[in-house]
Formats: sequence, structure tokens, C-alpha cells
Amino acid sequence: MKNISISSSLRTNGFTTTVGRKTYKTEYPHKVWKSVQEEMKIQLAQTVSYFVTRHLALSKRVDVSYDFPPPSARLFMDYGLFYSIAEAPFEFPEKKLTTEEVIRSVYNAEFAINFKGIPQPIPTSQPLTMNHKHSLMPMSFGKDSLLTYAIASELGLSPHPIFIEEPTCPRQNSKKKKLLSSFSKEFTHKITRFPNNLGFLRQGSSMMWGWDMLLVQYTTLFLPFVYHDKSAYFFWSNEQSSNEHALNHEGYLINSTHEQSIQWLLNLNNLYRMFGINTNISSLIEPLHELIILSILHNRYPDIGKYQLSCDDEKTTHRWCGNCFECARVYLFFSALGIDPKSVGLMENMFAGKKKELFYLFSKHNTDQLNIVFQSYGERLLAFYLAYKRGAKGALIDEFVKKLLPKVEKQKSKLFAKYFTLHEMDTIPTTLRSPLKKIYREELARIKKDII
Repeated sequence: MKNISISSSLRTNGFTTTVGRKTYKTEYPHKVWKSVQEEMKIQLAQTVSYFVTRHLALSKRVDVSYDFPPPSARLFMDYGLFYSIAEAPFEFPEKKLTTEEVIRSVYNAEFAINFKGIPQPIPTSQPLTMNHKHSLMPMSFGKDSLLTYAIASELGLSPHPIFIEEPTCPRQNSKKKKLLSSFSKEFTHKITRFPNNLGFLRQGSSMMWGWDMLLVQYTTLFLPFVYHDKSAYFFWSNEQSSNEHALNHEGYLINSTHEQSIQWLLNLNNLYRMFGINTNISSLIEPLHELIILSILHNRYPDIGKYQLSCDDEKTTHRWCGNCFECARVYLFFSALGIDPKSVGLMENMFAGKKKELFYLFSKHNTDQLNIVFQSYGERLLAFYLAYKRGAKGALIDEFVKKLLPKVEKQKSKLFAKYFTLHEMDTIPTTLRSPLKKIYREELARIKKDII
């Protein structure tokens, strides 16, 4: 079997990852990289190099030889991969794979991976004194990260947003860089651009190997910023629906967003503990479902909400393509909440009959499979109901009334109870829970008054 060798080395402002004959540079601002302890830099470089190449033994079916010892965080990555990869058959139905086949491939790939050398101890040092007014957060310009930024600011946590540029998403980067420029001019906290050259190692088609453990990869890559800022908080923007799971026909429980679940986020804290960092990794929007998130963002923080961009299309230069599941969902939820989709530049009428395939609720086939891939089936039913009650018009509203309205009428009390309430705050530090609940309770009272 063919062999790929992988190595890592330090540079003045970062490190390199060499895969075969190709070398990828990861660079940080000089003052950021300088703040990392020298003994930690090589541990960080080797850990990241493993995290971004773990999939090569799967996608290329080759032996992979690392010229360094197994990183201490290696098993952390591998454990999460088993649960994230299990939903691949639902993401790529044309491959006709089973969950058992996919998990077996991850299992067997272990025997194609080799390391060199004995693991060195992670250097012990005095724990950093963290600044409890500083917080770090990835910024994607989706509703979740925008609301996280807004709330962190209101709580006085001085957020440092970082926009990750994935090299395989040039049009998304271009659209978001325009938003980034305007955003940075309007608000106090400037957004740091972080080009992720290691993204070239991800598969761009077929099974999309390498995209499965993004949160782990990014959280590790951001460690130098944590060292520099001494951030007491790291906020991912994971909403309540990220915890939903369903039983597939093989008997496996599948969560298509396992890496965003509460339990995995709690685990993610241990990744930083391995590097001697006491930063709390959590999600401020953990207790909320999407309808509440959008309502709070666009009513309490409209100046921030206007920057929302959730469309992931790479084929158009328009802000919203008007022809994907994301555009359809956002249009639906805006209509349910009485928010004008044009306020964020979404100009298409997504309730037109030709958009039917983008609303899987009307599909007659593979509904179990679709419910695993597209979470919050009940919330989408409720959103159509609310849009209908607000007088939304269109062929798909008519179809909803004809086919699904009786179903929603029977369970609307349960739907309201589930999607318009505060859920658990397991990942959120206790010191932040009280002021956070105050904000959310104020907004829930407003939302319920508006809807009821």
C-alpha cells in the first residue's frame, strides 16, 4: 500500500504541516504566536497536524506515517470522529452506504496510521491568569454567531471575533469579507481574519472527508489567541436543536450535529485542559431554539442582525442564492416571526411552488432520513403555522394548509412548549447564568406577547 509521510515544524510566526511533498503554512500575528510558551508550540503544531490529516487514511486508503509521537489529544479526536462520521450515509445517500460500513472504515484505518517516537510530557507551568472580561469566538455571520457576539457584548465580555477563511470556499469568503469590512467599521470589537491553509487538505467532493471535526480543529488552532488574550471564555454558537438525535433503520442513534451537542462541548473543555488552559468553552445560546434566536437577534440587536448571511452556496456572487435549504429555512422563519427577509438582502419569494423541493416537509420519500439530516422537524412545522397565521401568501403556504395544518393544530401546544422556552444551561458558567436568564426572559415575554 502507498505511504504518505507527515511532519510538522515551527516557524517564526507559526508552524508548517508537510504532507508528502506539499507544505502548508499556518501563521499568526507575531505578538499572538510569541505569547505561546515555547514548550507548547511543538505540541500544538503536532496536534493540529494530526487533527487535519486524520482522514487521509480513509479518503486515500493509504498508510499514513507521522514523524512525531502520537499527540496527547489524539484519542480525543478519534473518539469524536466515530460519532460524527455516523451520519455520513444520510449526507451522501447516493453512495448507498450503511452506518456500519462507515464506522468500520474509521475503525480499520487505525491500522494504517503509524507514529514515530515516545510521547513527550506536556510541560507543566503556572496556569495562566485569565481575564474574565475577555472572550474569544468564531464569527461566521450566521444568526448564531451574530447573537453570541451581541449577547457577549451586552454582558460586558469584550468579544474577540475570528473569521476563518476556508480556502475551498472562495465565494463565501468574498461575500463575508465585505460584511466583515462594514462590521468592523461599525462596531468596537474588530474581527480577526484567519486564513486556514490547512483547509486544502479537506476533500472537496465525494464523501467530503476532513470536514467532520471542525470544532475540534478550530478550537485547537485558536489556542495562540487564547494565550495572547488570556480569554476566560471561548464561545461556540451551538443552539438547542444541535442535541437532537434519531434512531436509523440499522438501530444506530444518529445526531447529525454531534460535535455541536452539549455533551461534546463539555468534552471540548478537556482539550484546553491538556494544554494547561482553564478557559471555559461554552455556548451562550445553548438554551434556545432557532425561532427565539432569530427573534432576539433581529428585534433586540437589529444593527447586528442586518449582517446575517446563512447561505452557503458557492455558485453565485449574490448574498443569498435563493435556491438552497438555508435560504428556504431563513425565509420561512423570518415570515413566521414577522421579520422582513429583505432586511438581510434575501429577495426571492421562497414560498413559490418552484421552491417546494427546498422544504423537505412536503417530501413523500425518505422522511426518516431527512429528519436526521435536517433537524427540528417540529420547529419547521411550527414556523409554517406561524407564517400562515401572519397571513403569508404563496403556493407552499397553500400546500401547508392543505396537507399539514391539521397535524400542527393537534400538537401546537406541545410545539409551543418545546420551541418557545428556555432549556438547560449545562455548558454556561454559573457566573453568567443569572444575567443571561434576565435577557432571555425579557425576550421570551416579548415574543409570546407578539405571537399569542
